[in-house]
Amino acid sequence: MKKTVIVLIAAVMLVAAASCGSGGGPLDLTGNWEESPQNELYMSAHIEEGVIEVYWMFDGEKILYWAGTYDPPRDNPKEYSWVSKNDKVKTGNAMMGSTKDTKEFSYSNDTLTFEISQNGELSTVELKRTDTDYSEGFIPSVSGTLEDKGSPEIVDSGYTVLEGVNTVISYGVVIRNPSPDLAMMRPVITVRALAEKGYVLHEYTLAIAAIAAGDTIFFGQDVSYTGPVPAKVEITVTNEDKDFMYQADNGPVYLKDLAIRNTFMKLQDGMPFFTGDITNNTQKYMDNVMLVVIYYDADGSIVGGTLGSVRDLAPGQNAEFEVIDYYSDEDYGVDFSTFQIYGLEW
Repeated sequence: MKKTVIVLIAAVMLVAAASCGSGGGPLDLTGNWEESPQNELYMSAHIEEGVIEVYWMFDGEKILYWAGTYDPPRDNPKEYSWVSKNDKVKTGNAMMGSTKDTKEFSYSNDTLTFEISQNGELSTVELKRTDTDYSEGFIPSVSGTLEDKGSPEIVDSGYTVLEGVNTVISYGVVIRNPSPDLAMMRPVITVRALAEKGYVLHEYTLAIAAIAAGDTIFFGQDVSYTGPVPAKVEITVTNEDKDFMYQADNGPVYLKDLAIRNTFMKLQDGMPFFTGDITNNTQKYMDNVMLVVIYYDADGSIVGGTLGSVRDLAPGQNAEFEVIDYYSDEDYGVDFSTFQIYGLEW
């Protein structure tokens, strides 16, 4: 009986020892990594939630080089490697981002290694674990493609053509970003004045700053040109594949975060003169905020718009503003019943 108990105890101890040798679970590479020793220019990395980001480090500044998938091991091998798929939403907007579709990472002897190409030559980078935190600005979502980017959608639009010394198109447009995760950077609004037979009399394009993920914005302005009055005005909005980025805390602001209050309109020298105040309800300093005035008729349809601006809006700051529509007056202007003013990051 005693011999049997001793054998059982020995077996349990062997199992426990084997478990200790395995590290108690799969190999975990999450955390922070960096080159050692470090030169003036060195590389670091952060791994978290199935994502690896690799950075160039120079003079305290972190510049994204790689962002892609991290496939964690299911056991506890001494050596491990995986092929990371490039998240081109991130790297496409990075000054020094890699354009490669994939990159192989390897782990051995407590070292993470990968190859980079410099001046046409391959070199191997070796990273060691570190207590330095490189997670600032890290976004743990990754698509690897632009599949969920969508295209900017025009929810509503309208315009009025004013005929005088110049032809003026006063327009307004409501634009929605359908992507729940990606902000649109530099979407381009195109206004075309078309003749009756369809050819272009005048074309005007403007790239606005951004549309936050899932947000809807308002934009309007006056477009002036020398030429005949158009039979039709066409308004379109486009965004290039490269001009997307993941929505982050320091990313494009939402329409609701620029609060407009106490709006009022009066005529000054016969021209519409708008006043009000705007509050920056974000933690982001803004050099310039566009003030978009949208004109509506009695039925609530958009019939035009104009632009103003306010500068140097600090986080939490409230500022008074004024906008004058210089292209409109009592006799030569947009016939509107109501108006709304919106703030737009610029």
